[in-house]
Amino acid sequence: MTTWHEYLHKEGHAPEWPYPILYEGEQEIDADIQVLGGGIAGCWVKGNNSLRLRNQHV
Repeated sequence: MTTWHEYLHKEGHAPEWPYPILYEGEQEIDADIQVLGGGIAGCWVKGNNSLRLRNQHV
C-alpha cells in the first residue's frame, strides 16, 4: 500500500476528482440539523436530537 506522500512524490500531482461536478444540480435543504456522512458520530447526533428536532437530514 502506498501512502499519500509517496503517491504525490511518484505522480507529481493529486489524482483527478473521480465524480462529475454538477454545479447546476444544487439543492436547497431546509433543516434544523444536517449531518453530512453517516458515520458513528453522525448517527449519534441524529439519535441524540431525534426526540427534540423533527426536521433532520443525514
